Amino acid sequence: MNNHCCIRSCLATAILALLAAPALAQTWLQAEVTARAQHEVRNGPDPSIASDYDSREASVPFGRINALADSDFQPDHYNGLGKSWSQVGVGGIHVYALSQAVGGSNMERVTGSASASGFMSDHFGLNVPGYAAGTVFTVNAKVRVDGAAMAVTTPGWSGSYQNIDLAAFSRWESWVRVMGGGNGPLLAELRANEDCDARLRSNAPPQCVVEGQPGLQEVSFQMVNNGGLVQLDMRGWASAGTSLYQPLQFSTADSWSDMGHTIAWAGITELLDANGQAVTDFNAFSATSGFDYRNAYVSAVPEPSSSLLLLGGMALLGGWIRRRSVS
Repeated sequence: MNNHCCIRSCLATAILALLAAPALAQTWLQAEVTARAQHEVRNGPDPSIASDYDSREASVPFGRINALADSDFQPDHYNGLGKSWSQVGVGGIHVYALSQAVGGSNMERVTGSASASGFMSDHFGLNVPGYAAGTVFTVNAKVRVDGAAMAVTTPGWSGSYQNIDLAAFSRWESWVRVMGGGNGPLLAELRANEDCDARLRSNAPPQCVVEGQPGLQEVSFQMVNNGGLVQLDMRGWASAGTSLYQPLQFSTADSWSDMGHTIAWAGITELLDANGQAVTDFNAFSATSGFDYRNAYVSAVPEPSSSLLLLGGMALLGGWIRRRSVS
């Protein structure tokens, strides 16, 4: 019974100390999504220009925001499409963007684009019972940074007409940093990104280039017992775009950038004292959100996998092509 009272007392003391942190310590969540689509018909009996645009923004805890733009949904002849979503929570960010351009003869241009971004900032402190205030510890933690991107072009007649402009591109980018509270010194940083590009006119094969260290990464930094807070910032971006100009036959361009498991705090794996000895009894609570940074972030909204999203897009594209061939 006494042990339980001691644990509750220590935990209460730690939380009260964190809640008494300076006003600069706050939790901030921000997400933005946009989608654009347009097609232009300059030749034929019905010249026209059609476009669509969608944009959303949120800065409070939420599940997910979406943006969808569709130029006119006439896939048998022409269509531009952009789709994106963003989900931000304390300890994790998820963003996704998709773009498609479909067009046949009598077309001038079809374009589609989408982008999504997410930002999370939070502060947490360290409380280690039995150690004096001001004692310095080394924190080892893990962060997961996952992303995937794709860009592909499909010209009419198996590429017999190489003079058309057909392009698809996508990009995702992540940035994680740990700083001293109140915009203090940088303690740890992780960056990674991937670019995919497919352009028919250049005759270069589609390629994707990854920079940085995606995947499960370890960060290490120092914290003071019952001292200043540290600030954890996470940013994620995803974008996709497609363009089709003066096609002579039915052609398509597709791209997506999926950070469906984007950036996630994977928990504190080890706390070491000045002698390199592991300490297991400690607290690392957020000063304002209440999130326990000893633990890994778990998404509150189930995420569709990249493969399912891709299959869905390819199934839609396949339906367009089948309807075109029947006509």
